[in-house]
Formats: sequence, C-alpha cells, structure tokens
Amino acid sequence: MSARQGLTDHELVTRLRAGDEEAFAILVGQWSGVMLRVAMIHSPNRAVAEEVVQETWLAVLRQLDRFEERSSLRTWVFQILAKRTITLGVRDRRSVPFSELAWGFCAIRR
Repeated sequence: MSARQGLTDHELVTRLRAGDEEAFAILVGQWSGVMLRVAMIHSPNRAVAEEVVQETWLAVLRQLDRFEERSSLRTWVFQILAKRTITLGVRDRRSVPFSELAWGFCAIRR
C-alpha cells in the first residue's frame, strides 16, 4: 500500500484541513524529493531550491482553505511550487553576490 494509505485527494484534504499532522507528514515525505528536483532545475543552487520547497509547503498550509479540488492535490501543490520557484529565482537573480561587489570596487580604484 502507498504512503497515502489509499486515501483519495478529498479525504487527504479533509484531514489536512482538520490539522492532521500525520497526513501532512505523509505528503512531505512522499513529494518533497520530487519537488526539490523540480525546483533545482530552475534554481541557481540547491540552497535556493530547498528554500523554494520550504516556502511551497508553507504556502500550501496557508492556502489550503482556498483549494477548490478542481484539480488534483498534487497538481495544485506543484503549481504553487512553480510560482515560488519563479518568484525566488527572480529575487535571487536581482541580488549581486558580495564577492562581485568587492571585485568591482577593486577594479574601480585601480
């Protein structure tokens, strides 16, 4: 039997909405590895990808009441992951590593 114990998406969502930590742990254990691999495709490094996955799980918990069950739970979670990956990736690209700033400063002073 799977880690989801044969639960339908509706049953799983009902348990999650009721605050069932075991149901949440099942999902995190089952999907986080795949989510990390997907996030790593679009992230500059593993640390950013891990942050994306963590932010996704937080968003899932915060937005669970808005899940309308028009798609599968997995599809909905991975859509959140995609949005978080884009958001954090854009933010990460806007920042300039300190090492580059220091090099630029040295080049200007010469």
